[in-house]
Parts: sequence; C-alpha cells; structure tokens
Amino acid sequence: MAVSKSLLSTLLVAIYLFASSQAQAPTTTKATPKAAPAGGIKCYQCNSDSEKDCSSSDESVLDPFIKTCPKLKDGTFAGKEANSCRKVLQNVVDSSNVVRECSYTGDEPLDGKRRTGNKGITLYIYQCFNEETGKPCNSSSSLGVTLLAMLLSVSTLLMMNKL
Repeated sequence: MAVSKSLLSTLLVAIYLFASSQAQAPTTTKATPKAAPAGGIKCYQCNSDSEKDCSSSDESVLDPFIKTCPKLKDGTFAGKEANSCRKVLQNVVDSSNVVRECSYTGDEPLDGKRRTGNKGITLYIYQCFNEETGKPCNSSSSLGVTLLAMLLSVSTLLMMNKL
C-alpha cells in the first residue's frame, strides 16, 4: 500500500506537535495539596541549559537532581514553603529547554498549560503534587516514551519512502 507524501508529512507534523506539547508531561494527580512534610517537599531541581541530563525522561538519570525545596527568602512570599513541584518546557524560536523546580503558588495541578510570549517564546507548564511515596512528581510520563517511539517510526517510514 503506497502512502502519499502529503499524508505522511501531515501525520509526522501532527505527531511532532502533539509530542512537543505532551511528551515531557510529568505524571500529575488530581489530589489536593497536602501539608509539606517535616523538612519540606522534594522536587527535581535543574535546568537543561546548564545540566544536560535535566531533559531526560529516565528517573534514574534525574535522581541526582532531587533536592529539598527551600523556604523562599525574599519577596512577597518570603518564608513560604513549597507546596508542589513544577516542570516548564520552554521553546524559544527553534530551541527548547526543560526547567524542573519547586512551586510555591497554585493549588491545582497543571498539565501542559500553554503560555506564549513575544519573540517566539512558548512555555508549557506542568505542576504536580507529590504522592505519599515521597518521590518527586516533576519527572515525565510514560506517554512521552510512547510518542517518541511513534515519531521515530513515522520518521523511519518517511526516510524509507525517500520523501
């Protein structure tokens, strides 16, 4: 069965756009925020601009970035403890990076809330509340692995058809 070039190209673009917005989404729960445990909550804290492994979806690679969230020292929320973890996928023109951090505001999970700015800046914000396990929730979901596999499959198909 021959597949048209335009159909494959459209499929590839659709998968890429979906994967870009969802592949790095952390597993979120609809749980309400709980009081921070003694010593504060722990989140992955890193920036892929300076720490390449921060963009990994493998929790064992992310383990060195697990840190206890500090109380805020300055500003309006000085003294406040973190109530959740956050992951931000930043796209600026044609480059992207991942920031994993503690969150001090918000009482609802966010699953890829899109924010746009000027100069080609797009942010996808994921905010989550840690489960009872104590493991940080701002890693990435298994959905990302599935979408990446689909994207690679379509890319391979496109190359085999010499499109």
